[in-house]
Amino acid sequence: HKRGIVPSQEDPKFRSFFNTVATLMTQCLQDITLYTIDDYTNLLITPPESIRNYEHSGT
Repeated sequence: HKRGIVPSQEDPKFRSFFNTVATLMTQCLQDITLYTIDDYTNLLITPPESIRNYEHSGT
């Protein structure tokens, strides 16, 4: 680019920045996935520590 606003993809700082962003995004996606699985499991199976665990289901 003429003005030098967009850094070269060969610049080590450019690569380092995007590697860092990719690592952070991966960690966030992993956390979201694990929380979602945990929430879904708790929806299907009442956790033993739940205060509603011994409540009658109504059936």
